Amino acid sequence: MKEIYTSLRVNNQSILTFFVCFLAFSIQAENMKPSQKAKAEDLVVVAGHTNTNCYGGEDGTAFATITGGVPPYIIIWNNGQTTDTIKNLNAGSYVVTVTDFEGTVVTGGVELLDPPLLYGKVILSDSILDCNTQQLTATQDMVGGVLPYSYEWTFPYNIIQTEQTVNIYQPANYQYKVIDANGCTFSGDTTILAVGIPIVTLTLIDTVSCNGLSDGSASSVVVGGEAPYTYHWSNGQTGDTLVNVKSGAYLVTVTDAVGCIGQAAVFIPQPNTLTLTVTGSDITCYGQSTGMVFTTVGGGTPGYEYLWNNNSPNSNLFNIEAGAYTVTVTDAHGCTVTGGVTITEGNEINIFTSTFPVTCFGGNNGQALAFATGGAGVFQYNWSNGATGAQVTDLEAGVYTVFVTDLKNCVESTTVNVTEPDKLIITLNSTPEVLGGADGTVSVVAIGGTPPYTYIWSTGSTTDSDEDLVAGEYFVTVTDHNGCSANDSINVVPSNCAFSASLLAINPSCFNMKDGALFPIIEIPGAEPYYYIWSDDTHDVILDSLGTGTYSVTIIDNANCMISINGSIKAPDPVDVQFQITQPSGPDNPTATIILEPGGGTPPYKATYNGTDYTSGGDITISGIPSGPHTISVKDSKGCEVIVQFNVDQFDCQISANITDPLEPQCKGSNSGQLCVDYFNNFGPVTIDWSNGQHTDCITNIPAGNYTVVVRDTLGCTASKQYFLEEPDYIQLSNVVIIPGSNNFDGSIKLNVIGGTPPFTYEWKKDNIPFATTRDLTGLNAGKYDFKVTDSRGCIVNFESIIIQVSSSNAALISNEFKIYPNPANSILTIENNKTDGNIDKVMMMNMTGEKRSIKTNLIDKDKINLDLSGFPDGPYILCIIRDNKTYYTKVVKAQ
Repeated sequence: MKEIYTSLRVNNQSILTFFVCFLAFSIQAENMKPSQKAKAEDLVVVAGHTNTNCYGGEDGTAFATITGGVPPYIIIWNNGQTTDTIKNLNAGSYVVTVTDFEGTVVTGGVELLDPPLLYGKVILSDSILDCNTQQLTATQDMVGGVLPYSYEWTFPYNIIQTEQTVNIYQPANYQYKVIDANGCTFSGDTTILAVGIPIVTLTLIDTVSCNGLSDGSASSVVVGGEAPYTYHWSNGQTGDTLVNVKSGAYLVTVTDAVGCIGQAAVFIPQPNTLTLTVTGSDITCYGQSTGMVFTTVGGGTPGYEYLWNNNSPNSNLFNIEAGAYTVTVTDAHGCTVTGGVTITEGNEINIFTSTFPVTCFGGNNGQALAFATGGAGVFQYNWSNGATGAQVTDLEAGVYTVFVTDLKNCVESTTVNVTEPDKLIITLNSTPEVLGGADGTVSVVAIGGTPPYTYIWSTGSTTDSDEDLVAGEYFVTVTDHNGCSANDSINVVPSNCAFSASLLAINPSCFNMKDGALFPIIEIPGAEPYYYIWSDDTHDVILDSLGTGTYSVTIIDNANCMISINGSIKAPDPVDVQFQITQPSGPDNPTATIILEPGGGTPPYKATYNGTDYTSGGDITISGIPSGPHTISVKDSKGCEVIVQFNVDQFDCQISANITDPLEPQCKGSNSGQLCVDYFNNFGPVTIDWSNGQHTDCITNIPAGNYTVVVRDTLGCTASKQYFLEEPDYIQLSNVVIIPGSNNFDGSIKLNVIGGTPPFTYEWKKDNIPFATTRDLTGLNAGKYDFKVTDSRGCIVNFESIIIQVSSSNAALISNEFKIYPNPANSILTIENNKTDGNIDKVMMMNMTGEKRSIKTNLIDKDKINLDLSGFPDGPYILCIIRDNKTYYTKVVKAQ
């Protein structure tokens, strides 16, 4: 075993001594065989560290640099960590043990140190202000920590100065703080009193209402000195009240009747400049109302009100049309700012159409053409008959809708009407041949189609009539201007034939149905039987399965007499249904109502929706229809049907709510909190329901807890928000450092306050007499110290007394009263009571920051106690022994 001791200077602060132990095995070179590997270098660990930044801090580090040996290494520090670098350490000794792969073990160690405790006091050039001493100086006198220092003073009205020495002109409480090079701080305060001079107190009356205005004011109250007083403000005003001033710091000098002077300063604040940013979301498609405008307001004094040029009072606008929108925002002090934005919309899609009519009735050679301009870019055309493209052909007569879609999916539509001529209908008439005289005539009358007409008879005649005809059948073809044609035949009968007939028409039941029929009625009988020749070349007595049109029949009796007669069939008008929909209007009216207005066909009508029939001779009303697509069947009395398709919209409430202006309760458990709700809605006034039963925009004087608000508009739309209102923690002490002293007034008390709302103020009493207002106390002698802590919100906690027991020599007192050994101690620390007539009541251990440490005690007898320090990190501790209501302190050290 070989030991090596090495010394290093770390951070130019301390000399570090550490040692390295390793095993060295001697191997004779001459006995080494050629095939053997060379011996590895000795395993060495060098430990280094960085000290804590502040006294009692836990930001130190220790690290181990390992060379030689055979990796991998096993690293174990005496605090249980196993990495080469350990962090967040407080002052103390740290030992690292390194074991390499072959089992070689070395150790190293470092000692982390705290910088000196930063503390100090204020040195005043005088203790009071009077008529002869109207100015004094205050100097921060600090020791400890790490140089250089930076200084900070807080004067009345939160005026900050950063010099070590400051001039003081007015009686008040002054707070001070020093920050060392490592960022460690020490703070306190001092109070300056005044005797025989005017003491001036300034009160802020009005802050500046709007940034840049001159309407701030402050008043002064003077006590002491000799009245009357004269006033001189730093801006030249001479009254006791400062009026109509801009934001800034103002000093008033008050001179009493005997020339003594008092001064005070006040700062007149102002809000930040009221700013407004207005942004908009433009409308994609022409004519829509989907625009939005948003505002962002900053500065000024919250409690903003909005007024738009469309009279809306909301902060944002939704579902608006294109146009220019301006808003004026007014804050709680009446300051205003105006802004605006223009919402644009896409170009209008213009559709131009033309049509080509169907040439002949019932044909399908019609055409329609659409041409779009405007919109955004290339267009798509979709027709109601399923066709696509700008031009559609092969159309029957009827109404067609074209839908034009641009690149932004904006859609515009229009309808075209493809027409057709009326059906070409011809009616034939004849006069009989008289007694074989070849004097019969035929004629034709054409209606419908497209005039003019051309005629061709089977005789070759090309006019609308022919004459000088013998008895027989004659054919004619009539052609209109478009080439549409109709043909028929008629008989010229001998005049000695006397029978006659007519046709009874049974019309079709529904439009476009073919269930009509024609029945011949023999009015003047001829010679039976009769032979029938219909215009469709059938020979039945009855012509059935007929649609709308004109039909003819030739009847020949057994005497070869013939007559030709015409009959017309007309279907009823198609069943047509117009309808009106009342869409849902809110949660209280979530369904739609449809009014059907049937016409055409044959009344009455029956509508069937969702399995339920509704019958009426006129309008039909159906209610309770939910959102979504729907189909209704409407039939007339003959069963002619039309299908009505429609869509019921889903109602959009468009209401929102947000929690604003949360204000925590002032103190833990108090009822001084506040919550407000800000809401947006489109439908009338609202009702507000808070979970605590209140119904106003803001709820005040409330404790911490979970709150829910529900905003409901006139349509029943609701929006809700939940908010957990927090509160500050109780003011409490995290630790107290009590350092007893001798009778040289060198005892001290150091507090660490947590909870509440910093910063804190402190009021100490020594033996029930006001004593000090700093957080920490130094230069103490024996006594009972009571203190009260007040946070920035005015929450107050009174704490129990701290008793400082001081003797001529605490160390001597400890040694006279107790025997404490060994010190330093490795694991067991023994306390023996030297006083035979008193028992030890309690034993406590604290680290150097005043934090109590749990410790195991073993009572050997009434005068001897063993303390188990085995679980304590190495370092210094404060041992506190309480006996007969007296407290004794001493410093002990735990070390290996």
